[in-house]
Amino acid sequence: MAIIVPTREQFKAFRDLPRDAPVNMLNALKYKPKATYDAPPPCGGSPNVSGQTAYERYKVEFLKYLHSRDGRMLWEGTHEVSLIGTHMEWDAYFVAYYPSAQDFIDMQFDDSYVASLPHRNAALEDSILMRCAPVSK
Repeated sequence: MAIIVPTREQFKAFRDLPRDAPVNMLNALKYKPKATYDAPPPCGGSPNVSGQTAYERYKVEFLKYLHSRDGRMLWEGTHEVSLIGTHMEWDAYFVAYYPSAQDFIDMQFDDSYVASLPHRNAALEDSILMRCAPVSK
């Protein structure tokens, strides 16, 4: 079953972990061949675009928010070959660093970020989003 938005239980589990610690968010994305907007796209623009193009529209605001909190993209790439495990057809992967989990939570209520979500929703067929803690050495 494709899921692109966390359930209440999933978001609560995220919120219940420490909020002051840095987090890395691992993302796997599967784009729709053609974006499916429920209404005209925010800020104009054609609704007749690929899922990847719609996601790039969302990503502009996502990155603005991330950088405003001193976060950054740690890694971004695409799949080449699976050596072990069941191959999943994901189109893109990235790891985003947030200085604190609270920064990620606050993003969910940032007006500019929220306004960009129709692009994300139109773009994605499926996704994985995992909160990962850095390993202490």
